[in-house]
Amino acid sequence: MTPTLGKRGRAAELLRLARAEFGSLRPGEAAMLRGAALGEETNLAQGDDERLTWNPKFEQRLTWDAEKETGSAWGCWETWGEHRRVRAGVVRWVCAHKAAARLVDPYGLILDGALVEGGLDLDGADVPFRLFFFGCALPDGVSLRDARTRTINLQGSFAGPITADGLRAKGDVNLRNGFRARGEVRLLGADIGGDLSCSGGSFDCAHDKKGNPVGKGRALLADRLRSSGGVFLRNGFRARGEVRLSGADIGGDLACSGGSFDCARDRKGNPVGKGCALNADGATVRGTLYLCGAAFEGGQACGTPAPSRGGVLDLAGARVGYLHDQASGTAGWLGKTYPPGLLLADFRYEAIHSQAPLDARRRLAWLALHDKTAAGYLPERERAGHFDPQPYRQLASVLRRQGRGGEANTVMVEAARKQGRAAYARLRAKNGMAWPAWIARMPSVVWENVKPGVAAEWGRLWRWVFRVVAGYGYRRWRPLLWMVGIIALGGVVFYDPLPGDPVVGRMQPTQSRALADWVETGEKGEWVARYPAFSTLAYSADTFLPLVNLNQEAYWTPRTWWVKRVYLPLHILGGWVVTTLFAVSFTGLVRGQERE
Repeated sequence: MTPTLGKRGRAAELLRLARAEFGSLRPGEAAMLRGAALGEETNLAQGDDERLTWNPKFEQRLTWDAEKETGSAWGCWETWGEHRRVRAGVVRWVCAHKAAARLVDPYGLILDGALVEGGLDLDGADVPFRLFFFGCALPDGVSLRDARTRTINLQGSFAGPITADGLRAKGDVNLRNGFRARGEVRLLGADIGGDLSCSGGSFDCAHDKKGNPVGKGRALLADRLRSSGGVFLRNGFRARGEVRLSGADIGGDLACSGGSFDCARDRKGNPVGKGCALNADGATVRGTLYLCGAAFEGGQACGTPAPSRGGVLDLAGARVGYLHDQASGTAGWLGKTYPPGLLLADFRYEAIHSQAPLDARRRLAWLALHDKTAAGYLPERERAGHFDPQPYRQLASVLRRQGRGGEANTVMVEAARKQGRAAYARLRAKNGMAWPAWIARMPSVVWENVKPGVAAEWGRLWRWVFRVVAGYGYRRWRPLLWMVGIIALGGVVFYDPLPGDPVVGRMQPTQSRALADWVETGEKGEWVARYPAFSTLAYSADTFLPLVNLNQEAYWTPRTWWVKRVYLPLHILGGWVVTTLFAVSFTGLVRGQERE
């Protein structure tokens, strides 16, 4: 049985294998291999005051002109000495060569202040230990396609484009605390066993020599990402280019608090591509979506003809546990949290955080921002007739579950109002004229052409009545107020100062014999004395309320022609309408619309 090598023995053996593979090793490479075998951090900047620093001019906006003026845009590694240079091939060898990887301590490969020359290619590699690059420079980028590894930590480092499609990491992936990437960082279909932490990192899409974005202008591309933990884009995170999380499955939180998201821009500052700042279309967030203090900047909305001041936050189809977008006491939360472009189509969330806005006024402004952005994708002639009720129903359902039934009703009232206006706009657009024009052209317009417009106007009238009387069915007690008010109004109209006198009074008996006795003889017979006495409010209620008999309507009728021919029919019709709306509202039949 071969005895197990100690740490020093493993270091000597690893160096021997490396020299057999590469010949001579650079000082930094030998120190890196020795530290990997001993399980120690290798700091190649010891005794050297020069660290990986950044030009302050580029903390605001990277431009090609500024780079030409300052010489180095991203760091000072161009002046680093030979002792800090490590070939990318040596790093790949120690990670991918089975014999070499077995000699690395489980603590992992830990490099500090190194310059990795050449692109680090770990495609398809199975790295059995952790990778730490602190304050290192990898200007030619990193490739981790279909690699298998543990934790990857590039904290405080600089890297060119990173391609990690299909990466399988059992631990965390840390691109945080001063990490900077120039070029697209791709994590398409990656599977991360821990967190993806980019907090405090800076991501810039690739630019050509003229300073214009290359390709689609994406800074972080993580479509179909699977993360057992959270995704953290907060506390100083900065992206200059689209951040895509489309179809991602995030087991923890998606935290964007304190992050800055900007769409890709050309050298003149104009947005390019779709102008999206953060796209989480179809993503699933099993924890909380934090948007407090996030800043969105950018160009015009995706496909929107009219320019806007900011980019687009695309949450269409996303699934979230909790939504936490801003403290409820903060003024102007909508402008501070969201960009001028927002998409919420089929965006589902289980609850709204208690510290986020829960009042209908601010949430309706939030949904109105979505309506405006969504309509911008449509041709101008179709915008007035467009309305998507799903975001309103989702919000109302969540508010009702959280014990805010009144706020939920307000949301649904607004949804019904907008839906009615959209339907009316579609019918008018289809018919091509407003109702005054139909009246003027009736002699020359056949009924088939007028019919859609008439239906639109009647539908509009009915929706107006439904909204005023019952708040589209969500103000269940409002019809009672209308009942009381109309009955009281009827009491004024039907008031008879001389009750029982059909000659000079306003009311007369409906029974012909009683009327004849009163009119012809002016006297009341014995049976007429037992005739039901007239009561103003009872008569008003009897004629107004259907299926109610107070012994008034059958025995008395107005004597004045306008009361009998004009007001009384409207009074009876109003009773049927108001009581029907009361029944619909009180039973909650319309609230089934909130259920998805």
